Amino acid sequence: MRQPRFPGIPHEEYKLRLDKAQELMGKYGFDALLLFGIDNIRYYTGHIKASYGFSRRWRRGVVIPRKGEPVFVSNNITSKNAMMTTWIEDVRPWGGPKQFGYERDHETIFIQILMDLGARRVGVEMDDTIQNEVSWGEFERIKKGLEKVEWVDASDLIWDQRIIKTQYEQDIIRDLHRRFTKALLRARDQLKIGMTELQFHGLIFENSVHEGIHEDPMAGRMMMTGPGRYTTYIMGPTDTVLKKGDTLWIDGGPRHKGYFMDIQRNICFGKPTEKMKDHYRAALAATLGCASAVKPGAMASDVWDAGENALKEIHPKYLLKRPSEVMGHAMGLYTHEPPFFMSRESLERLGEADRKLKPGMYVSVEVGIVDTEPAEPEIVTMWPEENLLVTETGHEVLTRDVPNDLWVID
Repeated sequence: MRQPRFPGIPHEEYKLRLDKAQELMGKYGFDALLLFGIDNIRYYTGHIKASYGFSRRWRRGVVIPRKGEPVFVSNNITSKNAMMTTWIEDVRPWGGPKQFGYERDHETIFIQILMDLGARRVGVEMDDTIQNEVSWGEFERIKKGLEKVEWVDASDLIWDQRIIKTQYEQDIIRDLHRRFTKALLRARDQLKIGMTELQFHGLIFENSVHEGIHEDPMAGRMMMTGPGRYTTYIMGPTDTVLKKGDTLWIDGGPRHKGYFMDIQRNICFGKPTEKMKDHYRAALAATLGCASAVKPGAMASDVWDAGENALKEIHPKYLLKRPSEVMGHAMGLYTHEPPFFMSRESLERLGEADRKLKPGMYVSVEVGIVDTEPAEPEIVTMWPEENLLVTETGHEVLTRDVPNDLWVID
């Protein structure tokens, strides 16, 4: 067995994932998997894409047969990277200077691999949550060279495996939360009225790096919703100066060894108003209600129902103040993975209504309450979020050491 010098994952973990994939291929009736997804390549091989090159010359992918060893295909520049970081013996370069004698295109190599396997039913990534590294034109050329192959969406197989985190993954995720808890709380203690959002974001970044979290995307990746845009979401920090009377909603977290976290907290600058406190109490109660439903055997819609019921108990008016049809989601190599905590009706529309929670799932719960009536003098967004790991008997709150009260900066 070849020993890579810088393995992306331990051999035991690589073998565990490969064996599980091949077991599932038997269940789904696939002869092979043809994978181009950035994080699927990382998941199954340990290979890390260190650059942001996405043009044709950087194409790479992996073929996992139902039986036998995978084949890694990579452009000539990064093929040595694959040899250094993966346990795969068969790494096939393409492109580069003519004197190297490599195939001029990657499509020919993939066609040949699948022909040699005699593959007739091949699973490929068609889920829109999977970020692929191949163009439609290139994939069509592969299909044209394999006209007898039946191409089938492998998304269900992939998520059946990836949504259950192995012990190795769980250890990384716990370590991430320990590190970022220290970083975020230190940044909070340094935050002062009169700072800008960008300065606060810089503090989160610096403290994250100090705690050893420095993998791209940037360590302190944190979205912010603040003055001038309280109902505008998924934005980064601005140069807005934070003054008394302002609120700030932070959302996100860093990535560590491939795995993301996603935490939300709400900050008041100066004494919060009664409306701010009421909205936050409702949002937190609903979020904790969702958390109470996270346990093995629960349906994804059960978590949604628990959040809805918590809001009804406080006051039905809050049901009209929810800005999202999602009350949480799973996480891992992405910040948002299935299952999503939505109403049964919404999940049926997505074909996800029968998804049950199982031990090893890594999820978040979040319920936002937003005041959007234009006649109101105050526009308030309150949206806490907790990260959980589903256990054999219930769940573990990974964000337990990050206070979930309404933070006040005097």
